[in-house]
Amino acid sequence: RLTGGVGFAVVVCGFVTGSAVSLELNSLKLRPRFAPDREQLTAVRESPYQQLLLTEYRGQYTVYGNGEVLATYPEREDAQAEAHFAANLVPQLRRVLIAGEGTNAIVRELLRYHPERIDVVEFDPAVSALMSERLTAEDRAVATDPAVRIHTGDIAGFLQASPAGKYDLIWLRLP
Repeated sequence: RLTGGVGFAVVVCGFVTGSAVSLELNSLKLRPRFAPDREQLTAVRESPYQQLLLTEYRGQYTVYGNGEVLATYPEREDAQAEAHFAANLVPQLRRVLIAGEGTNAIVRELLRYHPERIDVVEFDPAVSALMSERLTAEDRAVATDPAVRIHTGDIAGFLQASPAGKYDLIWLRLP
């Protein structure tokens, strides 16, 4: 459900993982790609969709889902650059759809443009739950902003249920 014409943009962002070491953990069924000599494993969670690992290195948190990087935090500089680039692709940022945010960093930056509404669709809410304790007060407050609506479910189903022409910007956060 896209806004027609020039004023629409889709942004696809992914993570590129650097060289990482495969490590087999006795209690885990997967082979996460993180550097055990640097990163400290701080949490392991099972969701209905994936096995989640949270690591920390010098205040930088990384969530792995089935061994792949899903989110890092804090990512202030990246979030600022990505959000401002995307926001400037459309003449007026009124309605935004974000799939798979996890850390609220992109939402925080897009709120600077005062959109009417930002819908965030999380496929696996366990990722956000795992990160929520590590977020700054500013990033936790994003979820309570009146313009922000957080949904759980499949992005395709969410879009099918949305009226045509609803979003000026669709942001896909892909691992």
